[in-house]
Amino acid sequence: MLFLIIEKAIGQIPKEALEASGRCADYFAALKEKGKLKGHYHFAGVAGGAYILDVESNDELGETIIKSPFYKYTSRDIFPLMDEQRLIEAEKIAAVN
Repeated sequence: MLFLIIEKAIGQIPKEALEASGRCADYFAALKEKGKLKGHYHFAGVAGGAYILDVESNDELGETIIKSPFYKYTSRDIFPLMDEQRLIEAEKIAAVN
Protein backbone atom coordinates (compact mmCIF):
# COMPACT_ATOMS: atom_id res chain seq x y z
CA MET A 1 0.00 0.00 0.00
CA LEU A 2 1.41 3.36 -1.02
CA PHE A 3 0.83 6.52 0.99
CA LEU A 4 1.87 10.12 0.40
CA ILE A 5 2.65 11.86 3.69
CA ILE A 6 2.92 15.65 3.73
CA GLU A 7 4.48 17.01 6.91
CA LYS A 8 4.78 20.59 8.10
CA ALA A 9 6.40 21.96 11.23
CA ILE A 10 4.09 22.86 14.08
CA GLY A 11 4.76 26.51 14.90
CA GLN A 12 8.30 27.66 15.64
CA ILE A 13 10.87 24.92 15.20
CA PRO A 14 12.35 24.09 18.63
CA LYS A 15 16.03 23.36 19.14
CA GLU A 16 15.24 19.69 19.81
CA ALA A 17 13.71 19.36 16.35
CA LEU A 18 16.86 20.67 14.72
CA GLU A 19 18.89 18.18 16.73
CA ALA A 20 16.57 15.42 15.50
CA SER A 21 17.38 16.14 11.85
CA GLY A 22 20.46 13.90 11.86
CA ARG A 23 18.52 11.04 13.41
CA CYS A 24 15.74 11.61 10.89
CA ALA A 25 18.17 11.31 7.97
CA ASP A 26 19.35 7.96 9.39
CA TYR A 27 15.75 6.86 9.94
CA PHE A 28 14.76 7.62 6.33
CA ALA A 29 17.93 5.93 5.02
CA ALA A 30 16.99 2.76 6.93
CA LEU A 31 13.43 2.89 5.53
CA LYS A 32 14.80 3.29 2.01
CA GLU A 33 17.14 0.34 2.49
CA LYS A 34 14.16 -1.82 3.58
CA GLY A 35 12.21 -0.73 0.49
CA LYS A 36 9.62 1.12 2.60
CA LEU A 37 10.56 4.66 1.50
CA LYS A 38 9.91 5.33 -2.19
CA GLY A 39 10.70 9.05 -2.21
CA HIS A 40 11.50 11.86 0.21
CA TYR A 41 11.37 15.56 -0.62
CA HIS A 42 11.83 18.83 1.26
CA PHE A 43 9.76 21.93 0.59
CA ALA A 44 11.68 24.96 -0.63
CA GLY A 45 11.29 27.83 1.80
CA VAL A 46 8.91 25.98 4.15
CA ALA A 47 9.75 23.83 7.17
CA GLY A 48 8.35 20.54 5.98
CA GLY A 49 8.38 17.96 3.27
CA ALA A 50 6.71 14.98 1.70
CA TYR A 51 7.50 11.33 1.38
CA ILE A 52 5.98 8.16 -0.04
CA LEU A 53 5.82 5.00 2.05
CA ASP A 54 5.15 1.48 0.81
CA VAL A 55 3.73 -0.45 3.77
CA GLU A 56 1.66 -3.59 4.27
CA SER A 57 -1.07 -2.16 6.52
CA ASN A 58 -2.49 0.87 8.27
CA ASP A 59 -0.83 -0.39 11.46
CA GLU A 60 2.58 -0.43 9.79
CA LEU A 61 1.91 3.05 8.41
CA GLY A 62 1.10 4.35 11.89
CA GLU A 63 4.11 2.71 13.48
CA THR A 64 6.45 4.02 10.80
CA ILE A 65 5.21 7.59 11.19
CA ILE A 66 5.24 7.50 15.00
CA LYS A 67 8.84 6.23 15.08
CA SER A 68 10.06 9.22 13.04
CA PRO A 69 12.28 11.58 15.09
CA PHE A 70 10.20 14.48 13.69
CA TYR A 71 6.84 12.96 14.69
CA LYS A 72 6.12 15.24 17.65
CA TYR A 73 7.27 18.39 15.83
CA THR A 74 5.08 18.05 12.72
CA SER A 75 1.51 17.81 11.60
CA ARG A 76 0.73 15.67 8.61
CA ASP A 77 -1.77 14.93 5.91
CA ILE A 78 -1.83 11.35 4.64
CA PHE A 79 -3.14 10.31 1.24
CA PRO A 80 -3.47 6.71 0.02
CA LEU A 81 -2.13 6.39 -3.51
CA MET A 82 -3.57 4.31 -6.31
CA ASP A 83 -1.60 2.69 -9.09
CA GLU A 84 -2.34 4.38 -12.42
CA GLN A 85 -3.15 1.13 -14.24
CA ARG A 86 -5.65 0.09 -11.55
CA LEU A 87 -7.22 3.54 -11.74
CA ILE A 88 -7.68 3.19 -15.51
CA GLU A 89 -9.25 -0.25 -15.05
CA ALA A 90 -11.61 1.06 -12.35
CA GLU A 91 -12.64 3.97 -14.58
CA LYS A 92 -13.46 1.55 -17.41
CA ILE A 93 -15.68 -0.48 -15.11
CA ALA A 94 -17.35 2.66 -13.76
CA ALA A 95 -18.08 3.86 -17.30
CA VAL A 96 -19.97 0.65 -18.07
CA ASN A 97 -22.14 0.87 -14.94
